Amino acid sequence: KLAFPGLEVPPWLAPKSAETLREYARRSAEELKISPGAILGGSSFGGILALEIARSVRPAAVVLIGSLHEPAAFPYRWGIFRPVKPVC
Repeated sequence: KLAFPGLEVPPWLAPKSAETLREYARRSAEELKISPGAILGGSSFGGILALEIARSVRPAAVVLIGSLHEPAAFPYRWGIFRPVKPVC
């Protein structure tokens, strides 16, 4: 928080059964009251969620830390670490 004084880390919102990533992102944006112009960010899955939230909120920016924008971006040489099937 010292480097980012306005940083807010929201509590974990449990996904509902059979909820898609898009539905989860919309619900998260509504419950967290994310408004257009916000700066979104996240690490790992939080970054993927921030990108999905950005589709409907229109943020000023999205900051990804240790996240991939899509599974195809995973380096080929790290193929043994790829999931066997899509996780979303």
